[in-house]
Amino acid sequence: MDILIKPKKNRYIIYAIIIAIFSTVGMNISLMNTNADKLLKKFEYSSTWNNFMAVFRTSISGKNDVRLFYQLVAVGITLMFLIIFSYRFCVREIVSSAVVSIIFGFCMWFGTVFSNKESWNYFLRNKYVKILDIWYILAYTLLMFGALLIIGKIVAASGNKAEQKAEVKTKAKTKDKTVRNTRKVFFMCAAVLLVCWLPYYIVFWPGFQHTDFPTQMLQYFHVPTRFQGHDITDGVNILYSNDHPYFQTKLVGLCIEFGFKIHNVNVGYSIYTFIQ
Repeated sequence: MDILIKPKKNRYIIYAIIIAIFSTVGMNISLMNTNADKLLKKFEYSSTWNNFMAVFRTSISGKNDVRLFYQLVAVGITLMFLIIFSYRFCVREIVSSAVVSIIFGFCMWFGTVFSNKESWNYFLRNKYVKILDIWYILAYTLLMFGALLIIGKIVAASGNKAEQKAEVKTKAKTKDKTVRNTRKVFFMCAAVLLVCWLPYYIVFWPGFQHTDFPTQMLQYFHVPTRFQGHDITDGVNILYSNDHPYFQTKLVGLCIEFGFKIHNVNVGYSIYTFIQ
């Protein structure tokens, strides 16, 4: 597939720039740097617009040290949407990319919320912060939406080339080729995911441990925990707890047990991280 940067209409260039600015500013919002309640008490004369702008300026004032990074992001998003506006996409491509992108944007916000406060209340305490939440989600949604459209177009183009080659061959082999093309698309998508995750996998090898991990390991190796005896029926003899996912406990336990057998627990846990 030849990547084209030739928008179908000139106004699409302006659209791409607006989307880039909107997304970059949204990703630059620091949801932890929005002490709106304390800030708004200082205003003698206030309005909804002034209040929001004050909260907004405060929320983006804490990331000056990475300003160059966000400028590069803005350029990248602009180029990405210029490429997108150079092609036509079917409804299925747009809808599927949009659904996944919305989920991604919400997950980015959700991760920020529960990595810092572990509560909805701090991030939903007033209407100004809620607007910043929506902006933050939409920013990451647009970023992922553009990326998925381009990746989908590349994958589809690769599949079309393979199908064109298959049409030259006999009808008896057509079905077999279609299956192979489907597999090729699947493994290409898997390869893209692997490449994107590989830097994080290497840097944070063998992976992070959740706070429940020690208790799960005690349960797996049949060591009594504080959860033992909480069950109504024969609780004393039940070592596992529904407070932790049973099959996930068994899976990570098998990996750790394998690590013990080869005398390297890190390798065992890295296998679990890779599977997960």
